[in-house]
Amino acid sequence: MRFYQSIGLDAEGYDPEPRFGFNNQPARQFDLVTLVFVVNVLPSAQDRLDAVVGASRFVRPDGLLLIAARSESAITAEAKRGNWPRHNDGWISSTSKGTFQKGVGPAELGWLLGGAGLSIVECGLHLSRDVSWIVGAKRAAR
Repeated sequence: MRFYQSIGLDAEGYDPEPRFGFNNQPARQFDLVTLVFVVNVLPSAQDRLDAVVGASRFVRPDGLLLIAARSESAITAEAKRGNWPRHNDGWISSTSKGTFQKGVGPAELGWLLGGAGLSIVECGLHLSRDVSWIVGAKRAAR
C-alpha cells in the first residue's frame, strides 16, 4: 500500500489482523484489489474462499482482483527442509506459533476466483516461480 501511494496512486491498506496496523475496513470499492500471500496461510478451503469473497467486495464493477500465493513447489520444498508436520491440505510451519502454510496452484486460484463470482483475466505478469498468481475481473451488470 505504501508503495502504491509513493508512486501517486490512491491506495488504502486493509488486513483484519490488528498487528499489521491496517485493520480499518475501507468504505469504498477500488479499481484494483490485491490479496497477496493470504490464501496460502489459511488452513481450509472454506477459509481461503471466504477471504477471496471478502476481498472481492472491495472490487468495483469492471475492477480487478490480483491474488498471489506461495506456489505448491515452494511450500513443498520448504516443508521438506523444515520437517513440517502435515495439517489439513498443507503443513504447520511453526508449531510454537501455530502457523499454517499451503502451496496454492493456478487451478485452486481459478476455483477461488470463480467461487467469488469473478472471471479470469489473461495477464502478462511475470513473477518468481515460487509464486502462483491470478487476476480476476468483476463484471459490471449490463
